[in-house]
Amino acid sequence: MARQAITRADLAFGGDARFVVSMVFYPPDGRRRDVSNLHAAMKAALDGIASAMGVDDSTFLQHQQSAGHVVKVALRGAMKGRVDVAVEQLQ
Repeated sequence: MARQAITRADLAFGGDARFVVSMVFYPPDGRRRDVSNLHAAMKAALDGIASAMGVDDSTFLQHQQSAGHVVKVALRGAMKGRVDVAVEQLQ
């Protein structure tokens, strides 16, 4: 999905580019979540986004938010939450 979004927007990134990553978490239920565990759960996704961008994930500066309201998405027979990820290049 990241590669498709990058291709559609016709984006290219320089070698010294730095990025801010914003993640908005929508849990599948009302249980409380630990912010550091939310970030850890996104490690593979962030690695994939960096790979699709052709950059090292060390160029990502993290900013996280938890939206707090419940969103249920059916995925492979289970109800899951959702995470919206936005990547912005620092100027």
